[in-house]
Amino acid sequence: MNRRQFSRLTTLGLAAAALPPAGVPVSALPPASALTSEKTNPQRGAWFKEARFGMFIHFGLYALLGRSEWAMFLEEIPVGEYERLKDRFNPTEFNAEEWVRIAEDAGQRYITITSKHHEGFSMFNTKLSNYSIMHTPFGRDLCGELAEECHRRGMIISFYFSLMDWHHPAYQQSLKPRTPVSPEFIEFMHGQVRELCTNYGKLGAIWFDGGWDHTPEQWQAEKLMAMIAKLQPDTLINNRTGLPGDFSTPEEALGEPNKPGRLWENCMTITDNWGYDSRDGRYKSAGEIVHLLVNAVAGVGNLLLNASPLPTGKIDSQEAANLRDAGKWLKRNGESIYGADVFRPIYYDKTFTTAKGDKVYLHMLDWPPGVGCDIWQLNLQSARRAYFLETGQPVEFTHSHALGLRLVTRNPNPLPSPDTVVVFEGAEPLKQLEI
Repeated sequence: MNRRQFSRLTTLGLAAAALPPAGVPVSALPPASALTSEKTNPQRGAWFKEARFGMFIHFGLYALLGRSEWAMFLEEIPVGEYERLKDRFNPTEFNAEEWVRIAEDAGQRYITITSKHHEGFSMFNTKLSNYSIMHTPFGRDLCGELAEECHRRGMIISFYFSLMDWHHPAYQQSLKPRTPVSPEFIEFMHGQVRELCTNYGKLGAIWFDGGWDHTPEQWQAEKLMAMIAKLQPDTLINNRTGLPGDFSTPEEALGEPNKPGRLWENCMTITDNWGYDSRDGRYKSAGEIVHLLVNAVAGVGNLLLNASPLPTGKIDSQEAANLRDAGKWLKRNGESIYGADVFRPIYYDKTFTTAKGDKVYLHMLDWPPGVGCDIWQLNLQSARRAYFLETGQPVEFTHSHALGLRLVTRNPNPLPSPDTVVVFEGAEPLKQLEI
């Protein structure tokens, strides 16, 4: 696509979007049908759009093996052998305050933790099974302690929950795709979700997974979602029961920025695995984390970035360090991320735009100090002023007779940054293409 085609597409086909107000209370219980549509009530989704950046935490028995969260399946470990890991699970270095502090330092506004992964081991105080963290040497409700700390510090807490269960006896006959799911297992699984929605205070979201082998009807997904809506009216539900739910969850890839009104969240790992893998040292740098976040928000989505606790309960130190370094950028540039919305696509490589109110934020990734730029397809008709977000230093711009504003400047920052942000205040989108 050439510049002319790109400009025509962006000026004729797109408009700047308005952000719904955050913090508006939900006045009534949404009907179950509202949870199975492609659009989410803007009031219920307001916190999600405001937060933009969350921490995913995968923790379970698999951490003891150090070979990823799918070790039981990939290595065909028998149920009887695998469940003995429970007798060794004792993450004595777990500290809920430390986990939340790492997320805060990273600039993350919510935490989603695996309450139960496919291995079937519950990381919370369930009364429906002895295969849980309460029946280990650790003997404490890790999810409960984390939820309590999140509530205390104003961090939103959400629970991941696997529909499939490699351990539960009543699910063994359902391991083959599209086979019936027994009423006994449905009662158990729905009961555990009821516990999560009843015993841990207000939740941001229920994040289902592992539903691909069976239909929504086999999971009784509509009934499950209606129960959540009754117990937690403000809680969002993702799309992995097989029903649309409130938000989409593309994994290790950006997704769905072109569906108006549809919330989406890109879940990604910092390394190559979700659960702790002692062999995996391919960490995403702080710069890469910033790039992923900007890319997601520019497409009006969120980034849910995973952290992998060690068997001891400590979050991997390199992951924590990279998260904190990314957080330093957010402290200076968060205005362009939190609560930001889509503006318009931009022609240039490694360049994105976000918007909020009458401001448009131009994100230029890895722009070297002292290097110049000439950007003349900004899709802006006019602006009151422009400046660098980190320093407030003014930026001069000119007007093109055909394509609106043109930015010709140099990067004055003395140090490299993963993303240099220029703010256009009082911005007016380009009305029409004149070439």
